[in-house]
Amino acid sequence: NSTDPAAATTCDELADVTINLLQDAIDSVSDMSVADFMDVAAGGEMPAAVERLDTMGNELEARAAQIGCSDADAQGLICARIDRLQADSEVAQLILQGIAGEC
Repeated sequence: NSTDPAAATTCDELADVTINLLQDAIDSVSDMSVADFMDVAAGGEMPAAVERLDTMGNELEARAAQIGCSDADAQGLICARIDRLQADSEVAQLILQGIAGEC
């Protein structure tokens, strides 16, 4: 499952990369309690996969522009894939709800 925006050559592939990055971020916090997550977030020290997702935003947007994906196209394709995300803990569920809330 690719997490490299540069490897995507279509809007569909870029949506898959985005979902893979989101899943990595969800998985990285799945063993935390809500209180632990809030403490970590308040301290600004997020797990590496969450930080990576944050920093990949610009790369995802740049790649979308290069391959001709509009924001609306990308959002629609990501929302169509939202059911692929797995969230096994309370923190992960909260993150997933936040993502799904944008669809």
